[in-house]
Amino acid sequence: MKGSIILIKEVIVVEGRDDVDAVKKAVDAEIIAVGGFGINAKVIARIQEAQKRKGVIVLTDPDFAGEKIRRIISKRVKGIKHAYIAKEDGLKNGDIGVENATPEVIIKALEMAKITQVEKQEFFSMQDMFYFKLTGDSTSKVRRGILGKVLGIGYGNAAQMVLRLNNYGITKEEFTSAIEEIEKQLEEGKKEMDLKDIKTQELVKKYNFKFSKSLGQNFLVDDSVLSDIVNGAEVNSEDFVIEIGPGVGTLTAQLLMKAKMVTAIELDNDLIPILQEELGSNENFNLIHKDALKVDFNELIGDEKSVKLVANLPYYVTTPIILKLLKDGYNFKSLTIMIQKEVAERMNAEPDCKEYGALSVLVQYYCNTSIIRKVPPTCFIPRPKVESIVIKLDRLEEPRVKVKDVGLMFELVRAGFNMRRKTLWNAAKTLKVDKTKLEEAFEKSGIDPKRRAETLTLEEFGALSDCIYNVKVEN
Repeated sequence: MKGSIILIKEVIVVEGRDDVDAVKKAVDAEIIAVGGFGINAKVIARIQEAQKRKGVIVLTDPDFAGEKIRRIISKRVKGIKHAYIAKEDGLKNGDIGVENATPEVIIKALEMAKITQVEKQEFFSMQDMFYFKLTGDSTSKVRRGILGKVLGIGYGNAAQMVLRLNNYGITKEEFTSAIEEIEKQLEEGKKEMDLKDIKTQELVKKYNFKFSKSLGQNFLVDDSVLSDIVNGAEVNSEDFVIEIGPGVGTLTAQLLMKAKMVTAIELDNDLIPILQEELGSNENFNLIHKDALKVDFNELIGDEKSVKLVANLPYYVTTPIILKLLKDGYNFKSLTIMIQKEVAERMNAEPDCKEYGALSVLVQYYCNTSIIRKVPPTCFIPRPKVESIVIKLDRLEEPRVKVKDVGLMFELVRAGFNMRRKTLWNAAKTLKVDKTKLEEAFEKSGIDPKRRAETLTLEEFGALSDCIYNVKVEN
C-alpha cells in the first residue's frame, strides 16, 4: 500500500505526534507538529519557511483548542490553507482529534484544501549525510542544528534531514552554501570557546599574579559585565579596537571574537608574558608594553577608519587619559570605558546638579555620553571600595559648539568651577579682562553675571567666551 500513498507538495501542520502518525498513513508529506498552544518562535519560523517554499496546510483537531491553534498560526503566517475534519470523524471513545480519523477522511479533508500532488524527487541521500559529517561524526548533531537553522527546515536526525532536504526542494547550491556556513560557524565557535576559557581568577592563580596597588589593578570576574562592555561598545568586524590596561586579558578575549584587530596597551611588566602566552597566537591581537599616556595614538591608528577604545581604566589615570584622547584630536569613533561611578556621573551630568562641572563640559564638548551599566565592587578582584560605571562616549564629527578660542572657553569653565560658590562675575575676573570690557561681554552674551557656573549650558559657556574674546581683541 505504501506505493499507493499520494505525495503532496504542501507541508501539513498538525498539533501532536499522534496526528503526525495518522497523516502519514494517508499521504506522503512533510509534517510539522506544533505541540499545543505554546507555539515557540522556532516552530513559527519553520512554518514560515515552509509556506515560502512549498505552501502550508493546517489540519488541527475539530475542537476549541484546535481552532485556537489555527488562529495563532494564521495570525503569524499569511496565505496558508486550512483542512478540516468533522467532529464525528475525529471522535473515538469520547476523545476528539485528528489522530482518530481514517486515512480516507484525512485525504478528503486535504483535497478540499486544494493539495498539490507531486512526483517524489530524491536529490539527497544518506551518503550526503555521511560525506558532509551530518551523521557519524562527533560534530554531526551540531552540524545538523546549524543546517536546519540556515535552511529554515528545523532540526532532525540524519534520516529526517534527508527527507526534509528533498521535501522542501532544497537545491544543491543552497545545500553547498549551508555547508560552508556550518564550517564557518564551527571554526568561529572553536575560536570562541578557546577565548571564553580565559577566566580571570584561574589565570591569576595559574600565574601566581600579585596585584599592584600603585597601578590601581582591579580585574573583572563577572562575564555579564564583559559582555555588556563589548555589546555596549558595538564592536564589529570592521573595528580596530584599542584597549588600555588589559590585565590578564579577559575583556581582550571577548573583543577578539568581535573586532578586526585588538591592540592592547599594558604598563605592568608582570602581565606581558601572561598576555603573550594566553592571547599571542591570535592573528588579530597586538600587544604594546608602554604607558598609555606616552603612546602616540595617531601612529597606532594609522589609516584605520573605524577605531574604538574599550577599556577597564585604572581609577588613578582615568582623567589624564580621557583628556589626552579627547583634546589631542585622535580619530576615535567612540570610547567605552569602565571607570569610578562618581567620575562617570560627572561626565554625563546636566547643568544645575552637583555632579555637573568642568569635566562634564569638556567631555560633552567633544562627545555624546551614555551610561551602559553600573558595576558593583563584587564584580572585581580585588574588590575596590567604590562602585563603577561603564560609560560610552561617542565622538562628535565636530565639537558641540563652535567657538573663537577653545582655550579661552575652557579657561572660563575652569575658573567658574574652581569657584563654584561664587558668581560668574567673580570667577571671570581671573581672566584679567578690563572691568568695563568684561561688563560689556556679559551684556552682549545676555548672561547674568550673578549666575554660577553650574547653571550654564555648554552653549552658554561658548557664547560668553566668544563675547569675552571679542572685547579682548577690540582696539
